[in-house]
Amino acid sequence: MTNNKRMAMPESWEFAAYGFLEYKRAAGVADTSLLTLRRRLRAFAAEICTPPELVSQQQLVRYLASRKAVETKRACRNLFTAFFTWFEAAGYRADNPARLLPAVRRATPHPKPCTDDMISAALERATAEERLMVLLAATCGLRRGEIARVHSSDVITGTHGERSLIVHGKGGKQRIVPLTEELAQSIVAADGYLFPGRWDGHVEESYIGKRVSRLLPPGYSCHKLRHRFATVAYTDSHDMLAVARALGHSSTDTTQAYVALPEEALRALMEAAALSHGGEHATPRNGIEQAGGNDLAAAGGNGTAERGRRSEDSADVLLAALLLAWSMTDGIRGGSRSFRIDAASLAVQWGLGKEHGRRSVVVQTAAKRLEALGVIDLANGGDEVVCGNCTASLELLEMVKESYWREWQRRLASEGDLL
Repeated sequence: MTNNKRMAMPESWEFAAYGFLEYKRAAGVADTSLLTLRRRLRAFAAEICTPPELVSQQQLVRYLASRKAVETKRACRNLFTAFFTWFEAAGYRADNPARLLPAVRRATPHPKPCTDDMISAALERATAEERLMVLLAATCGLRRGEIARVHSSDVITGTHGERSLIVHGKGGKQRIVPLTEELAQSIVAADGYLFPGRWDGHVEESYIGKRVSRLLPPGYSCHKLRHRFATVAYTDSHDMLAVARALGHSSTDTTQAYVALPEEALRALMEAAALSHGGEHATPRNGIEQAGGNDLAAAGGNGTAERGRRSEDSADVLLAALLLAWSMTDGIRGGSRSFRIDAASLAVQWGLGKEHGRRSVVVQTAAKRLEALGVIDLANGGDEVVCGNCTASLELLEMVKESYWREWQRRLASEGDLL
């Protein structure tokens, strides 16, 4: 009874909340999402103790400011905007207090994938049931709720005998992910829900979360196993769109927050940057001396031939790389790691590639230099467009910008053009 009271909607909000949720249900919003909206609306209503007709913009702003997590702020702002837009349109009040709420920037992603050692240790301690939970999260990228809903009827067999799983995701969306034979056999053998509830149906997602979290080190959870899946899948495929689909994300911007920069790529960048402190005769780790500027701008890529070729890049290519890195930094700070840049327009704007029949080739070359450094992954945008995803952190991008700035100035000086 106490729990029911705690979860009850305040009386002054009951009518409005019911009408809003029915409106969203009519729009096709899934029951799980409706439950989340109701919980957030109830928490807000219980805290401010003001009926919806009298809620002020100041109260909304104060409530947003008091939330600690940026994603919570974003979710609440989206809810307020949707609710009071509907409330005004339905004629229940003449104004919309959420109309001028401040925009909430996306949180800077800090992916924290579980390591393979953590997963191995967890599997050693796990029961047979817990082992399946861990494997579904770590090797298939499933969420807690998706693991809870796994059913034997969701296993399908392809034309060549390969097994896959129909995943029932957030918002009523479905996707299909490949299964190992071990997992497929275990799910089919359940002959129903893989994790049945005490009386009927399946277990709650909180049950999955608690069982998995207790097997992992402090600070790690079932969600960090999804981070591990995303990082490994992207490292192997370099296909952010495919990883997004496997995770059930509608946007690759969301997926970027799950993918950690592989340690090997980070080490390669740091080692390349360290060459700039070794003086004129610094020698790379492989013992082969490099020509020209010994920093990121001159040392991108793998192998001596690539490095020598990069050291001969023109000032225009170096400036184009600097401009691209600058644009990507702004994009990440604005909440997006995907980019699409008109290479021809950028070249004309900055006077690049005047000696080329197709000036965009300078920007395309610069983009390939950044890809060789492991900073970006390029997609096919044609001859006039540079597009793809940025895979580096802000710190690494700043390092790249500084390196290209130095190399550009040196190249200008060597060409006698420095003012």
